[in-house]
Formats: sequence, C-alpha cells, structure tokens
Amino acid sequence: MAAVAALAAVLAGCAAADTVPPAAESTKAAITTATNMPPTAPPGVSAAIEGVKASAKNRGILPNNVWYEAVPNAVIAIIPPSPDADVQGFKADVAAISAAADGFTVGIRNALRSLDEAKAIQRRVDADTAFLRSKGINITATGITTNGDSVLVDVVGAEDIEAVKRQLIDRYGPSIDAQTAAGVASY
Repeated sequence: MAAVAALAAVLAGCAAADTVPPAAESTKAAITTATNMPPTAPPGVSAAIEGVKASAKNRGILPNNVWYEAVPNAVIAIIPPSPDADVQGFKADVAAISAAADGFTVGIRNALRSLDEAKAIQRRVDADTAFLRSKGINITATGITTNGDSVLVDVVGAEDIEAVKRQLIDRYGPSIDAQTAAGVASY
C-alpha cells in the first residue's frame, strides 16, 4: 500500500496534537490495521493505533470503521459520522495518545460517511465494470480516498476525464471521482 510505504518517510519530528479539519481529496490508500506498519516506522505507531482503536470502541465509535492516513509527522485517525458516540472523550483520548507519542503526532479527521458506506459505493462501481466499459469507461482500479469523501476510479483511455467524472456522478452520486490511470492493470 502506498501510504504504508510512505509512512516511514513521512513520520519524522513531532507536532502539537490537534484535531485535523476535513481535507481536500486524497488519493492515498488508507491504513486499516496496525499490523501492516513497515519495520522502519517509529516504534510507537502501532501502539498508538491500537490505543486509538481501544478508545474508539470504549467511546462508541466502531473501531472497524476507523481508518488511518499517514501525513507528514502524523498518523490521522479518520472517523465516520458517530452521532451516538462520545466524540469529545475520543478526542481527549487521542490528544493524550498523541502527547505520549515519540516522533509523530496522532490526530483525528471526520469523514463524511462511514467506511462501510464508501465500500458499498465501491462495490457498485466494481459490479458495473462491464456496463461502464460498454459506455467507453475503462476502469483499471477503484479505491476509497482516505478522507472518506469519495470512491476514486482509475480510468484508462479516456479522452475527456471530466466527462467521465460527470457520467460517474450521474450514475453513483457526488461521492465518486475519477482520474486517468498511469498504467493499465488487468481488472
């Protein structure tokens, strides 16, 4: 995973703990488990993620719906909308985990939808590849952006990627984006 490989390079130094505001779209892959950290990651990253998972569970945020993004000097826990959860307590827990971290910060970003909702949209796109191909949209890959805003579709051979985006939005709604694929992969 690109984000995992980049984790070692981006986690250096220490910044103040804070809640990270919603971000612009990201094409980085999400880190969904502490067990896939590269051996060069700071030693406390896996423990910090496990602490965030425990807090999410204790505070009513389903830990399987929390995912992570590596950004410079930080690991960001991305949480879905959680109206019945103790979000303020979760933020305090994450701030304490971040304060104890050595060489990186742990922060929070709110996603616009749950990971399950994003996966459902992704499955719809994946199931429609033959139909989309018949419309001239050749998908090489799909993924979920780490900010939870979009399902990202890699397309090859599109003369007008903006037209492809409009077609995808018409079919799947505003939570989808497309980009021109750098290469061809079998799908």
